[in-house]
Amino acid sequence: MARREAILSTSIEYLAEVGPSQFESKEVANRCGITQSQINYYFGGRDGLLMDAMTTLHVRHSDEIIERVEGQADPYEGMLVYVDTVIDFVTTYGATSSATSIPELFARSEGIETWRREANAAQVLDSSERVSTVLVSACYSIWRGRPYRRMNRAKIGVVALTNPRVTNSVVLIGMSCGGLARVWTQHLARPTFGFDPRKLLRRSARMVLDDLRRSPQVETDETDYYDDDSGEITS
Repeated sequence: MARREAILSTSIEYLAEVGPSQFESKEVANRCGITQSQINYYFGGRDGLLMDAMTTLHVRHSDEIIERVEGQADPYEGMLVYVDTVIDFVTTYGATSSATSIPELFARSEGIETWRREANAAQVLDSSERVSTVLVSACYSIWRGRPYRRMNRAKIGVVALTNPRVTNSVVLIGMSCGGLARVWTQHLARPTFGFDPRKLLRRSARMVLDDLRRSPQVETDETDYYDDDSGEITS
């Protein structure tokens, strides 16, 4: 398994340089000092290696987001860290980051077989859901004026239905971060004078979070989802 992980790490470094459309398994084999047959043994060929590398990159990025956000006791600062983590990822991986943001569309555009897409779908879905849970928890914490705590996934839907300000904030920031990769790629190809999408994203996210933090909380019988510790998850 150590050999397989080394191949994946090299593939991810290579993806940062060339992007998925120019990815060649022969180059990965050369960099690892192995033969193409070993790539075929571990991944079934170029498509399998590319799909596994993209999936691994997606999961690692999700894990980094969660770790960095949950490293902040202040959820407001945690959300700003989330934005910066996405910006760092997009700046490093360029076109590859755009593909990982919508892995299903990436797989289709690359002509990767259905069974390979389905084999990786569970990992991608799980990591995406964990990130979404953290974002909703952080925005809910900001709105409540509480330190950050992650909520159970089962409660997220109720929060989304009963707290439109929280939901709107998550959607606005999430969609903006998700679209940064495409905007950044276009910006690199044709820079617009005086326009930096990264600065715009940071400023816009701060405005959304400031509005969420200032929003008045109407006195209702609404459940405070922090009162029931039995629903909290830690992983």
